[in-house]
Amino acid sequence: MKYGITKRECQKSIRGVCSRCGGKLEPLETKDNGGNPTFWSGCSDCMCFDNGFSKEIYTIAKILVTEKYYRPYSHFDHDSENSSFDVKRYHLNEQISGACRLVFDVLKIKNKISKFSEVALKN
Repeated sequence: MKYGITKRECQKSIRGVCSRCGGKLEPLETKDNGGNPTFWSGCSDCMCFDNGFSKEIYTIAKILVTEKYYRPYSHFDHDSENSSFDVKRYHLNEQISGACRLVFDVLKIKNKISKFSEVALKN
């Protein structure tokens, strides 16, 4: 059977931990949108497909959401009294995942600025 993405190729695409729950990512056998066999990186804990982020980025994002109340998805009402524990956990994990993208981008910009500063100091 020919796979669109092999298990080995998929393993190479994994960048860290799951951006939603911090769990371990692994190649999961699935089918692509055309029904063809393939592997996608995903988390067996929260059952999400994800390429992940470093543990550091995940930890910063989780602190932003849980301690600093950052909400990248303001339309999620995960604190509603009528929400079940599973719904609240799902919404919290989605907020953390959204914050991971922000943290990644901010650190990338910081590194870019730092490189410019190093060049300026040398001149």
